[in-house]
Amino acid sequence: MAGANNEYPLLDGFAPSWADCTLKIQATGVSLLTARDVKSINSGSTVEVGTQMAGGRPKQTTSGSVSHEGSFTLYLSGALLFERALKDAAVAAGFVRDGGVAQLSLVHFQIDYVFTPPGSTQIWERRMKGCRLLSDAEAPAEGTDATTVDYKVFVTERVKLVDGIECALL
Repeated sequence: MAGANNEYPLLDGFAPSWADCTLKIQATGVSLLTARDVKSINSGSTVEVGTQMAGGRPKQTTSGSVSHEGSFTLYLSGALLFERALKDAAVAAGFVRDGGVAQLSLVHFQIDYVFTPPGSTQIWERRMKGCRLLSDAEAPAEGTDATTVDYKVFVTERVKLVDGIECALL
């Protein structure tokens, strides 16, 4: 079913062709999905800088604190693969509550994606580390529109690879 998804994935606002992107979402070191399972991935980081005031004017700033956010949308076929892998990782780690219910949001995973924007030869690589599932929302569709599942994730660290070096805001 994953081959039937003809839309290009949106990776941080870019729509690279299928030939120009790779994607890995992994829990416990196992690759789970390919780019054809993904409709979109969004990530971002924000630094909040503190200010020391003197006489009502800024005197100096702190290095600040950083927060990260991430979300992605999978086609239903990819959502099944993703949730099955999280279930297996949760059971293996003992994240099971009474009644045998696997607790998916306790599993940590990493999202790596590599792409080339249209008209460019530059390869962009991004990583969201220490992710945990925060929410999921299904969006059923009729006809030729594929059903999707939207996920929001907690991100411990978000980095960009620049010339082989991981770079982060802080």
